[in-house]
Amino acid sequence: MSELVELTPDKQSFISEAIGAFSYPFRGCGLYIIIGVCMISVALQVINLVVRLVFYGKLLPGILGLALLGCIMGYLLHIIQKTADGEDTPPDWQSVGDWGDMLRPTFMVLGVTLAAFLPAVALWIAMVHEYVSCPGSIPWILLLAGCLYFPMALTATAMLDSPAGLNPLFVVQAIFRTGWIYFPACGILVLAVVVSYWLISFLPQILFFTIAVVTAVFMYLLLVVGRICGLIYRHRREKLNWLCE
Repeated sequence: MSELVELTPDKQSFISEAIGAFSYPFRGCGLYIIIGVCMISVALQVINLVVRLVFYGKLLPGILGLALLGCIMGYLLHIIQKTADGEDTPPDWQSVGDWGDMLRPTFMVLGVTLAAFLPAVALWIAMVHEYVSCPGSIPWILLLAGCLYFPMALTATAMLDSPAGLNPLFVVQAIFRTGWIYFPACGILVLAVVVSYWLISFLPQILFFTIAVVTAVFMYLLLVVGRICGLIYRHRREKLNWLCE
């Protein structure tokens, strides 16, 4: 009974902080960063329209878009690290480095995303094209497994600054070490993704306006995801015992 009472403040602290992640993007410089990324995305759309008739010019928006994506993914990993270190406001935007600095976080986050959700997507496509036959619940089970896998894999990738999230044994072991707080964290992340998708699905297709709103929702979601992943590590630092200090 005493153990239950001892855990109660920990539960209350994590739940309140995890729910507070929805307001995290509006703290400090978070809103300015969201607005800034939206403006850059609209500018890229304008550049794309201007150079559409130029054959080689079509490469420019893609190159700039890839650079922006690299910066955003690097910022996501930075949010996780700063939250884990105890900061409660979004960090400042990191300066843009060389191509390696921009591409590395992109490939790291992309790898984690594929490791989490590619099995469900691949099986669903195979079933649609009748390449395989299996119960319709299997892709949903794989999707649920991906939702459970992704936050811890992303946290490990950020904190260890390595593709550790691609190792299923490492990730599953970390989930068990994290304990009960991991599942409400996953639930909050799923809620954030569903609400964001619902908002985007009702958007009218208006030039520049749509891309700005979609980018704003995307950035808001990334800040929430980064915050919750960082909180997972902050509250279970000792149990995870990763050599990332």
